[in-house]
Order: sequence, then structure tokens, then C-alpha cells
Amino acid sequence: MGEDYAITVHKKPIKALGDVKELLKAKPGVLGKGSDFIIHAILDEIVDDLFPLLEKFEQRISKVQDEIFASSGYTAVQNRTIVNDLFCIKKDLLQIKKVLWPHRETLHSLLTRGAPYVHDESLPYFRDVYDHVMRVTEMLETYRELLSSTMEGYLSMVSNNLNIVVKKLTAITAIIMVPGLIAGIYGMNFAHVPELNAELGFYEALVLMVVSAALLFGYFRYNEWI
Repeated sequence: MGEDYAITVHKKPIKALGDVKELLKAKPGVLGKGSDFIIHAILDEIVDDLFPLLEKFEQRISKVQDEIFASSGYTAVQNRTIVNDLFCIKKDLLQIKKVLWPHRETLHSLLTRGAPYVHDESLPYFRDVYDHVMRVTEMLETYRELLSSTMEGYLSMVSNNLNIVVKKLTAITAIIMVPGLIAGIYGMNFAHVPELNAELGFYEALVLMVVSAALLFGYFRYNEWI
């Protein structure tokens, strides 16, 4: 930036520059105020363009939250798009923060230490841009915390689903184990086993197996393990 010129460097076309060009065509008097006002106009447009983008972040996070709470634990675990969306949103937030942070420091240095070709008349306008940058930074932190809470909720749902699966497997193992224990006892190769030579011993063992399994099933069902 010089006394009567301003240079911008960018790899791709920037929407803010097009908006500033239209502004200068509509209000050519801004050019006579100095290059610092032009730089302010560019920075102001760039920062203002971030607000609609941040609103989309809020919508994306809300959409993921709705998907988590609208689905059951198992379907939420199986739905990999939820995890992908969470990490994509987190990556995009970090990208914006990395881009925005140097501009925040630059504006803060400009306001506190001053800069060549930046006149006192334009400082209030740069302070307004700095306030907008601070608002964007606060919104980014808010969305980051909201995203972290959403991730914690999802992980809690995954952990709860895992606990449910373990409880069901434990209950099924116990139900199978008791009849197996009874069959193992009566299958031992000893000469004298109670009821081994009984006429109805086989049927009594089957009944004992079925009753014990049914009692265990009822117990686990009552405690909502199955």
C-alpha cells in the first residue's frame, strides 16, 4: 500500500475485490480519500463474506446433531457419514481460523502501532473491521465447542451401544453355559452318578436344562439385558 495505490496478491479471483470495484464505480469519491480507505473496503468485504459461511457451519452442525439423535445407537454407529461430516466440519473450521488469525494480528498491530499511509481518519473504520474479525473468531470458537460437544455425544452413544452389545452377549453366554454345565456333569465317566441309571433321567436332565435356561432368560429379560 502506498500513498495513492493499493496492491493485492491472490491466486484466484476474490469476490470481495469485485464488490469493491462496483463500490468504487458507484462512489468514485472513495478513491480521493486515499489508499487506506480502499484497503479498508477490501478487508471489510472479505470479513463480511465470512458471516454467511459461518451460518452454513451452524446448519451443518445442526444437521449432524439431528442425524445422531434421530437414529438409534446401532444405526448411528454404522452410519460412517456422521463421523466423516464431523471431521470435515472440524477441518473447515480450522482452515478458516488459520486464514483469519494472521489478519487479526495485522489489524491489531495497525491499530496499536500505526502504519505508513494509514491516516487517523481511517482508523475508526479499521477498528470496525477488527471488531468484525473478533466476532468471527468468537463464532469460530463457539462452533468448535459445539462440534466438540456433538463429537462427545456421538462417542457416548457408541460407548453405550457397545455396553448394550456386551450385556446381550454376556446374557446369551450365561443361558447357554448352564445347560452345558448340566450336560457336562451327566456326561462324566464315573460309575456312580446320581440319576444316571434312572429310567427318566434323560428327560429329567432335559427339563432341568430348559427350566434353568428359561429362568435365566426371564431374569435377563426383566433386567433389560436382552
